[in-house]
This record gives sequence, structure tokens and C-alpha cells, in this order.
Amino acid sequence: MPIDRQFLGSKQPHLHQVVAFLRASIAGTTWDLSNFLCVVPGSRAGRRLLELLVLHAENEKLTLTPPQITTEGRLPELLYTPKRPFATDLTQQLAWAKALATCPAAKLHDLIPNPPPTSDLDSWLSLASALRLLHNELAAEKLAFADVVKALEGSNSWADVPRWRVLSEIQAAYWKELDDAHLWDAQTARLVAIEKNELHLRSTVLLIGTVDLTRTVRKMLQLIDTQAIALLPVDASLADTFDLDGCLISEAWATRHLPITQEHYTRVDGPADQAAAVADWLRALGGKYHSDEIAIGVPDEAIVSQLERELEQSGIKSRAFSGTTVGQTLPSLLLDAIVAYVLRERYDELASLVRHPDLHDWIERKSAADGALDVDPVAALDEYYGEHYSARLDEELLAREASTTIPEGLSPSSAAHRRRTRSVARSVKTTVDLVHRLIAPLRTSKQPLARWGEALRAILLEVYHGRQLDRRIPRDRMLLEATSMLAGALDAPAKVPAKLSPAVSLSAAIDLLVSPVLRSNIPPPAEAGAIELLGWLELPLDDARAAIITTFNEGYIPAGEGSAMFLSSELRTTLGIQDAKRRVARDAFALFMLAESKAELLLVVAHRDVEKNPLAPSRLLFATEPLEAARRGVQLFSALPATPTRRIALAPQLTRLSSGFQIPLPDTSLPIEDNFSVSQFKAYLACPYRFYLRHVLRLSSMNDAADELEPRGFGSLIHDVLQSFGRSDEVRDSTHSTDIFDFLAASLQGIVSARLGERACRAAVRVQVEQIRSRLQAFAKWQAARTATGWRIVYTEDLDKQLTGTMTIDDKPVILRGRIDRIDRHDDTQTLAVLDYKTADTPNAPKAAHRKPQSGEWVDLQLPLYRHLLPAAAKESADTSHRQLQLGYIQLPKSLENTGDHQETWTKEELESADAAAADVVRAIRERVFWPPKSSAAKLDEEFQAICQDRLLLPWRPEKSEESFDE
Repeated sequence: MPIDRQFLGSKQPHLHQVVAFLRASIAGTTWDLSNFLCVVPGSRAGRRLLELLVLHAENEKLTLTPPQITTEGRLPELLYTPKRPFATDLTQQLAWAKALATCPAAKLHDLIPNPPPTSDLDSWLSLASALRLLHNELAAEKLAFADVVKALEGSNSWADVPRWRVLSEIQAAYWKELDDAHLWDAQTARLVAIEKNELHLRSTVLLIGTVDLTRTVRKMLQLIDTQAIALLPVDASLADTFDLDGCLISEAWATRHLPITQEHYTRVDGPADQAAAVADWLRALGGKYHSDEIAIGVPDEAIVSQLERELEQSGIKSRAFSGTTVGQTLPSLLLDAIVAYVLRERYDELASLVRHPDLHDWIERKSAADGALDVDPVAALDEYYGEHYSARLDEELLAREASTTIPEGLSPSSAAHRRRTRSVARSVKTTVDLVHRLIAPLRTSKQPLARWGEALRAILLEVYHGRQLDRRIPRDRMLLEATSMLAGALDAPAKVPAKLSPAVSLSAAIDLLVSPVLRSNIPPPAEAGAIELLGWLELPLDDARAAIITTFNEGYIPAGEGSAMFLSSELRTTLGIQDAKRRVARDAFALFMLAESKAELLLVVAHRDVEKNPLAPSRLLFATEPLEAARRGVQLFSALPATPTRRIALAPQLTRLSSGFQIPLPDTSLPIEDNFSVSQFKAYLACPYRFYLRHVLRLSSMNDAADELEPRGFGSLIHDVLQSFGRSDEVRDSTHSTDIFDFLAASLQGIVSARLGERACRAAVRVQVEQIRSRLQAFAKWQAARTATGWRIVYTEDLDKQLTGTMTIDDKPVILRGRIDRIDRHDDTQTLAVLDYKTADTPNAPKAAHRKPQSGEWVDLQLPLYRHLLPAAAKESADTSHRQLQLGYIQLPKSLENTGDHQETWTKEELESADAAAADVVRAIRERVFWPPKSSAAKLDEEFQAICQDRLLLPWRPEKSEESFDE
């Protein structure tokens, strides 16, 4: 039966017109619409139509029986009864892959010049996916691949005929694979229903906004024995722009002048300017419309986040149509992290996996029973990495460290450090063991898809089992939706015939099972007072009275041409299927509907996209008289006028004169002992607040971002090697540089193997080890020469012990502690040299490193305070008797020729001044003077920049404190 066309006019929102049409079709207070099947382009329009019907029934006191509402894509299966089960998308893709595998290699060269190797299953599956999409598009237009061959032969386009003949043979093989499995694909089933005239329907079909139906759907509607009515949102005067099926005539709409004036569009620069234009437009409306009477069109999803931020800052609620994709949810990200670790098993992937909040919670739950985690899993991994810099975990080394025993006789600090190291190793081992047990079913090369699906599903179930979820809570709702969709995808192999299910790799299984669902949207929950951010194709049937459309540019409106394999623009036109002209016609009609039905309409033309690529204005803006089109061309393609710097118009509740994050004020009630490391004085002099954070609260930062040894770790490794040298009776007094270097190289090798796990450490670290080796070789030459001149090493630090000394300040004793790297004494002069090893790339002179050159202000007191530790060194059998004392450095810098000592004699006045400065520091600490932070310390110490807000233009300031920040 022919489709009836009804022209409803264009001045009202189309869905409102549809409600009026349905009301006029049935009189009385019983409004029974059950005999109608309403077909809309998308589900959002269907939901809104039902809302309007219910509202109208309530207002008119009608008893409503709603119609059946479906989308254009779901309509065909309501018009016939399938004779066989449908093959799932996954089954179809695998059937295409099987069909490709049966094609002779010689013929495949007509299809693709360089076919992938037979073993490259991923590439064949990718090609199969492309053929499935090609088949679906052509079948929707009642075309098989053989029909394309005929069309090419009829148009004398012989060049592509061999390729399409091969495609036709592959399609026949595909149909046979499904037929052997007693399955159909939906596209073929529709064509068979048309061919055998097996279409039936009892309801009257109302086509609402479906002006671009495929040939298959049109034919099916023509063959049903009930009436189909196309409700068109135009006046009857435009009847000649629609065909007899109520669909657009491309030529008529692609060339039609549109009712767009200069007031309808504005031109801005980039995404931020687009967002600002939207906010300005909304403010200009001045509350004229309620939020549900306003719509924001967003053809470019890349600017959604920019829009949301701008609107939030302006105090305007918004709700994005796109919501959150499955790929952005925690369960999906968990699968990503697991697969990344299984495929590479590198430390980076393990750390990312353990950082996943849901897996982190699972690890803590699993280990809680036996108390196996002494340290948080993430903190343990970061700390362990900071000691080893591993590209991959050395599990043998980890096991040794986790089971190590702590020897007796260590200093309290050394014993505590070793216990901490063991606790960290045990926590890392527990974490790794749990993760490896969880992912064990995935650590195989290839297996059937069903097994991969079962294994991945079991992992999700294990991690999320037992969690109490409430759908009313957004986070829980997101988790429920995502796990449900992922579980459905992972269950898909159960519906695949065994003969079509090959053994595949994990990455191929993810591509087949998980990837198709990642872009599926989980819409956000409804929010009262929020303005909808909609896609371009949703706007024509939206009944908002005011609309603004962003990115009104070529490539978005109309959209760019798809890249369907083997379908060129010319071939599309030959076949009469979706082509550029048809897309332009569809978007021109959509713009016509908006211009006619909206009380307010603004089109925002952008100059650049989010990646700063230039954009051209939409061709639809030039659908007007030639002279006006030329004027618009000059306007829209000219340089943008300079715009003044825009002040962000924040909502009052978001406006602050300083940061909303407070800098925690020092707690002056905390106990502090008169017991200080000699290196802590430098920290206090630099910034009392940072001293408080590090040495009173004992805060420190940890991360695994470094790809190589940080300066502290680099220097520590050199110190440990030199400590072993200084405590060696065999070589420390040698005058042969070769013997010294051999010892140093062997010591370096042993420490690297024990600490870093030589097999697993990163390439960059191995390069640094070689740099250290070079510095040690230069040191060996200098040391041999120094020994030959009469200097002897009389003391070297013990890494497990600290020296202690005392000072009396205001009649109260103060304990000083520290480790002196090395003490040398000259045999002839009896000069004593107290020395620190320095490994900075650029060496500093000792006095210059301790005092400011102009003012003489002390910035470090370490070397002068070492004097107070000499008695303790003497108790360690060090001969510290001397006639003269020198304090200085042994430099091992980047420039090897600068390797050597830099000793300086300090006057009595200098040393007494240093003691006085130390006394001032102790008094300040005793009085709890830790505030305010010094901004001048930010460049020297980046660890606490976030807490101290060093990089904020408007940092937080305490309102009641009279003290200000040190500028």
C-alpha cells in the first residue's frame, strides 16, 4: 500500500504537531492509540513523544492507551516473522573472517594488493569487520555485492569489477557459513521477507521525522497491508521536495535557499570562545525561557567538557547527551589495565593496575584476613620502585627482600629502615601474588573466544563481588550499567557456533568482545533545571523554544564523508545510496526545521577546532541568494577581529579572592625532641614550614614517575660504593689506581645487583650505572695520587650507625647526629680533613655552599657542625687528633677532570658564627616557629609545592594571621 503523506506545517515543534494529529484522529475521552505504531529517528524523540502524550492526556482529562513507539532501526523486525535465529554481530564478523579464509590467495590480490599473512588473525578480523559494515550498508539499500558488479558493468566502470566479483564470491561464502549454522543476519532476512512478500502488520504506521529511510525499509512499508503515514513538518507547498514515500528529494534540498539571516549566526575563534558565546547567549536570554525550553546543539563532542566547565562557572546546570562511554568507566578501565599488564608485564603497567581504585580495594579486602599488607599497595609499589627503578619486577629479588632477617646491633634508625624495607617488600610481594592469581587464566597465548570471555567475566565478578550498590547513587549506577554491558559483551561467544569460533590471542579477544561496546553511552541521570546538550541529529525533533548550535562548520554540519571500504563517492552516486548530496539535503532540512520552529536560534561558527586546526563555515550558511552568499563569504572567511581579553564571569558562589584549599597551619602542640640531624638545619634555614612538614610531620612524597635514578638516588649509589671502599683494609691505602678501581667496580656491581636487580632495571638506569663507573674510575686515579702525598683515610661512615654529639644551648643540651662520609689525616702535617662526597653535576665550593656571598647569611651548617661529631668518630677508633682542621668536599662531578677534593680552613670566628646560627635555629624550633612558608624556597624544594601553593596566582592566606607569606 502506498505511503500517505500528511503536511503538518513548520511553525510549531514537530512532536507537538504529532500529538495534535493523534488527538484529532480519535474523538472522546478514551484516547486509545494502541492501533498506532509511531516510528521516530531515535529513542530520545520516542521518550519525549510519550511524555507529551501523557501530559496532553492529563491536561484534557483523557484516558490514554499509548501507541507502540519504536525507532527507525528497530522497525523492520516488527514487520515480519524471522524464520531463523539472527546471527549476532560477533557471529557475523567471524563468518566473514571464515569466508575470507576460504578465498583463494590469487583472488584476494584483486581485493587488496597486499593481503596480510594467514597467521595474522587480527588483520583478517579487521578486514572482516569492514566487510560486515559494507554488507550492512548495501543490504539496507536492497543491494548485494553482485548488484554492485551489475551496476559497474552497466556504467562501464570496469576497473572495479574484478574486486567486486571477488567480494560477491566472499559474500556467497559468508551466507553459506550462516546457512550451515542455521542462522540469518537481519539484513538478509529483511530482503528475503520482501522477496517472498512475508510482511504483515495490523497497526497504522506513523513516520515521524523519518525523512531519510533506506530502500529496504521503504519497500517493506509499501508491502504491508495497513496504512503507513508520513507526518511531515512542512506546508503542502513544499510537497514537491519530498518523494512519494515522504523522504527528501536530495536535489531539491541540497540546493534550496534556507531561512537563515545574519542575526542567526556569529563567528568566534576556538572552543573556549564557543563556550563563552553559549554562556553569553544564555545570559542574554535573561530568564525568558525555562531550562527545559532551551537546547544546546553540540555536533563536535570534543568541546562538550569545555562547554560544561564554562556553564558551571557561570552557575548554569547542564546535562550532556553523550553522558559517559563504557570505555570511560572503572570496570572498562580495569580490563584495560589488566590486559596491558598481561601483555607486557612491565612495572609501569603493574603500578597503573594497582592504582585502579576498584582493584586497590579488592587487594586490601583479600589481604585483610591475614594482615599481609603492612604498607598500602600503591605506597609500597612507589617506595619499592624508588629503591629499584625496575622496568620489570625481579621476583627472585623481591622474595629475598621480603624474607630477610634484621641483624642485631644496628642503630635504632638503621634497624627501623631495614624493617621498613622488609615491610614494603612483603606488601609488594603480597600484591603481586594476588594480582598474578587473579590474572592467571589470561596468561596464555591463544584459546577459544568463549574461554577468554569466561576468564574476563570471572575477573570482573571476583573484583566486584559482594559490593553493596545503590542505583540512586551516580557512581553505583555507572558501575552497574557498565558491568552489565561488559558482561553482555563477554557472554557473546556463547551464541557463536563452535565452527566459527577460532582460537585467538588476548588482544584479538579484546578487540572482538570488548571494543565494540566501549563507545556505547551511559546517559547521565536527569537533573532538574539542567539545560540539555544534544547532538545535531537530535535537535530537529527537540521541542525547545530556543536553541544554540556550536561548531556550525563544514565537516560537522554536514558531516564529512565516511570512509567505508571500497565505496567511493562516485560509486555511491552510481548506486543511489547515501552520498554527499544526500547528507547535505538531510542537514539542510534539519536546519530548515530549526529556523522555522524556534523562537530563538543562534549558530556559532568556529575558526579553529580543539587541536587548533582551521575550520571552514558550513556550506548551509551560503544557501541563499548569490549576492548575499558572496557577502557572507567575505564576512566568514576574513580574519577574525581582535577581541579584548575576556574576564571569566564566574557565578557568585564560585568567586574567590584566594584559593579554596587551605594550607594546613602548624600544630604547635606536637612534641619535638632536642635531637637534630646536622642536615636538618639547612632545611629550617630554607623554610621553617617545609621543615615542619618534613621533619615534624615526617611527610615525604613518593611516585613512580622517574625513568632513571633521581639525583639523590644517583648520589646514594656512589656513596655506598665509596663507603665500602673506605672500610676496606685491602685497598683504601693503595697508591695503585687500577687496584682501587677494580675494587670500586666490583663493589658497584654487587650493590646494583642486590639493590636494583640488574636484570630488571631500566635501560636508562644501566646507562647511569656506567656513568657512575666512569666517575669512580676518575676517583680512583685521584685517590691513588692523594694517598701518595701522605693522606690516609682514618674514618668512613657506617651506613648502619650515626655519630652523635652535643651542644648546649640556653643551658639545655641538644643532641646532634649525622654521618660523616670520610675523615682523612695527613701523616706529616697532622691536618685533619672532614669530608663529604658530592656528586652534583656542577660542584660548589664548601663555604659558598654554606653562606650567601653578599650578606654572609648562613644557608647550611652541616660542615661546621661536623666538629661536634668528631669525639664520637674517635670512639669508633678513628684517629681524630690534629693540629689543623679542614672542612670540605670530595667532588665527583659530571666533568671527570674536576674530580678531587675541595678543602677549606675555617676560622674560629666562622665556626662560632655557625654555632650561633645553629643555636638560633634550635631556639626557633623550641618556640614552634614554623610559619609562614617561604616562597623563595620553592625553587630549591619542589616536594611540597602543592601544599604551599607556590604556583597559584592567588594562594590561600589565613584571615586571622597577621603574618604574611615571604615574598
